Amino acid sequence: MGLEPELIRLKELIFAVDNVSEQKRLICSIIEKHKEESARAENRAQDHLALQNEHAALKEAHLELQTAQAEKSPDFVLHNGVRWRKTANGFEPFPYCNECGYQAVMRRPTPMARFWVCSQGHMAPLTGPPK
Repeated sequence: MGLEPELIRLKELIFAVDNVSEQKRLICSIIEKHKEESARAENRAQDHLALQNEHAALKEAHLELQTAQAEKSPDFVLHNGVRWRKTANGFEPFPYCNECGYQAVMRRPTPMARFWVCSQGHMAPLTGPPK
């Protein structure tokens, strides 16, 4: 630690019982450095705690994502950039947005459009369901 050489010198001066002014200077210097080191240690402890909390939150979010992935319906098929939901007779007439997940149904913005669009504005080429 940065204080060790000064502490050794102070010990020598105290045992020598001379040069009181240098003893006082060293004591003040050591006190100041101790305050600085203590403040740095406190900041590092707060940073460490914040990182621990962030890590715990990220682990929780990761676990939730893993659980959600496991619960995703397997009756969707990714085809040409969109997800098609299987039905008993084939597929639904409109696909779902691959970027938004399973909640956003895509549509053609105009009858002449050659693309699908979702409510968030994500686009995909206009194609039919998989065969």
